[in-house]
Amino acid sequence: MPFDPTVYTTTLITLIVIMDPPGQIPLFLSLVGHRSPEYRRRAAWQAPLVSLLVISAFAIGGKAVLNYLHIGIPALQGAGGLLLLLVALQLLTGL
Repeated sequence: MPFDPTVYTTTLITLIVIMDPPGQIPLFLSLVGHRSPEYRRRAAWQAPLVSLLVISAFAIGGKAVLNYLHIGIPALQGAGGLLLLLVALQLLTGL
């Protein structure tokens, strides 16, 4: 499989949007703001590495997991749509 810069760029932009680095700064500071600088530095490296590992694992083995569980992509898309609908209805009703 040859290197395709378009796919690489699209994937990189998608990962950056999903991880939302500027939006995570307040959350990170609220969790480690009162800790030692050494702990903050370790957490600042550990969190993105764990998320990269999880995303990479699902990118490589996700299709195998879905095949093992006999779940098709359309079923997964339908379930995701229903979850989004339930969250939207919950936000609208305030329950």
